[in-house]
Amino acid sequence: MKTLKLYAIAAFLTACFAIISVVPSAQAQRLAFIRDAEIERTLKDLMAPFLEAAGLGRNSVDIYLVKDDRINAFVAGGTNIFFHTGLIQKSDSVEQLAAVIAHEIGHIAGGHLIRTQEQIRIAQIQSTIATILGAGAAIATGDAQIAGAAIGLGTSIAQAGFFSYSRAQESAADQAGVRYMETVGLSPSHAMNFMKKLENQELLSAASKDLYARTHPLTRERISFLRHAADRSNKKGSLPDFQRERFHRIKAKLDGFIKPYNRVTKLYPLSDNSIAARYARAIAHYKRSDLAQALPLLDQLIAGEPSNPFFHELRAQALMEHGRLGEAHDSYAKAVQSYPGSSLLRATLAHVQLELGQPNLLPYARGNIEVALATEPTNASYWSLAGRVYGKEGNIGMFNVTQAEASMAYGKFDQAVRWAQKAQGILPKGSIAWNRAVDLEQTAKRLAEKRR
Repeated sequence: MKTLKLYAIAAFLTACFAIISVVPSAQAQRLAFIRDAEIERTLKDLMAPFLEAAGLGRNSVDIYLVKDDRINAFVAGGTNIFFHTGLIQKSDSVEQLAAVIAHEIGHIAGGHLIRTQEQIRIAQIQSTIATILGAGAAIATGDAQIAGAAIGLGTSIAQAGFFSYSRAQESAADQAGVRYMETVGLSPSHAMNFMKKLENQELLSAASKDLYARTHPLTRERISFLRHAADRSNKKGSLPDFQRERFHRIKAKLDGFIKPYNRVTKLYPLSDNSIAARYARAIAHYKRSDLAQALPLLDQLIAGEPSNPFFHELRAQALMEHGRLGEAHDSYAKAVQSYPGSSLLRATLAHVQLELGQPNLLPYARGNIEVALATEPTNASYWSLAGRVYGKEGNIGMFNVTQAEASMAYGKFDQAVRWAQKAQGILPKGSIAWNRAVDLEQTAKRLAEKRR
């Protein structure tokens, strides 16, 4: 896995599994965020029925992955759920993970206001979220200025341990979570089983507790409520087998990427021929740059599931990092063909198409990044990547528009004004792009003035 140093961002870049570390200040602890199409899709699909039960839209909540082996999940910025990788890795079942999701949706549906010890303003949280969304692709472009801009707006969030909830909010979220679980046919016992994992931590010092126990106080009343809810519930259902399998795969994927090689091979020995185990071993070999071991395993997985976008994606990633861009392009194209709605896959394919340096691929790169932006229109780095495409095509007017969009997304409003003005000087007056540049200039000026 490559390591790139761009200003204050240290990133281990892979196409499908990007770990972005943000260091907010000398006092703040280090946060490492992950973008991964498979994990994000799995969590969103797992979340969907609970959102419906809560009367919220399927796309009303955004999720973010924090690389931290401690158990935790928290809400910030109103409708954003942050999941620690440790929560996924240490959950005993997909139903336990679902119970945590139901609980966090209870916080969102209840409109609970979450504050940090530093009283971070909502606008600052939103800026950091934009940084998280954008940093992976920003680093993919290799543009240090983009990465520098990202870290500039990432100075607002410190370690997730200071997101805390009141006892009343916890009780309300527990009640809502139980209601959502029963609505979809799950027993509250799964929530109770998760609490049992944490109950013995109540006697530990605050520094020793898992973050979930620190940010979600485990009072006797809460535990008693969940125990009684589990006892009286007549819901005995479990989640479908396909969701259980997907849970095991993302758990294995995280283990493969995060844990040391020797630990992975012990957790997933050769005697284990499950898909999740082979997936973890393939990732572990790939991390050691052992393509002679990784590629045959991936080819076996692909042969078994030729339409699985994530197996093609991992294969492409391994090939790309070893300079085999042509082969990587073909695998990324297959991944996108199987999962055309993934903005992350689209943006990565566009990046590879740019790196190949073939003029005939530029229209395809532009199409892919435009689809990615349709899904994530505030992703600053996607706009910057689009700018690279327009620049290669010689469309300087649109290049300036995309840089204005990127600057807006990063909150650099004065810079956005300058880019928008440049665009207006080049684009045909009255055209759609020209009108967009005018709107960007006016909006950026208004926001810059409001900030002063």
